[in-house]
Amino acid sequence: DFFVYPDVDPFYDALGPGTRENVGGQANADIRTLFALVTPGEIDDAWVSIVIPHELTHLVFDTAVENPYHFPPRWLNEGVAEYQSQGYDAGYRQTIESGARNGTLIPLDGLTGQFPTTYERFSLAYAESTAAVDYLVRTYGQDALVALVTSYASGLTDDEAFERALGIDATEFGDAWLASVGAVAPTRY
Repeated sequence: DFFVYPDVDPFYDALGPGTRENVGGQANADIRTLFALVTPGEIDDAWVSIVIPHELTHLVFDTAVENPYHFPPRWLNEGVAEYQSQGYDAGYRQTIESGARNGTLIPLDGLTGQFPTTYERFSLAYAESTAAVDYLVRTYGQDALVALVTSYASGLTDDEAFERALGIDATEFGDAWLASVGAVAPTRY
């Protein structure tokens, strides 16, 4: 089912307490149900053609990775959904170029759980997630992305999944992605 709400209050009521303020859509894989906030003024907005495939992609992703041990990093889940629904567009490219230039990019290992809550950092996290998936596909191919996603179904750790699909661990991938956009990888001790 896909429920669309015309007003923010019933939308957040449906999603429940603790829903973050930047949420415009949500996929609940446990009940195979999708939710979106689309106000009457947004019916013809381009965002509607993004949120629907984005949330559907989350259901497919969740089905592909389902296991009782470990869920993939949030950046990968959101990156695949954005890559499939919107792509690595000019706006995201500009955000990444600016972040690389200003030194404000968040290393991918900092985007494994919840995304930041401020609009600027939240938007940056989505741009980075999409850019990283785009880099993965351009560098390793679409089959490697599929192999990475499906490897999580067997309960692999992030490093095991990345090693199996790409031949490098998750940190090495994140550092290579940062280098590809002209950013410096963080110093690790």
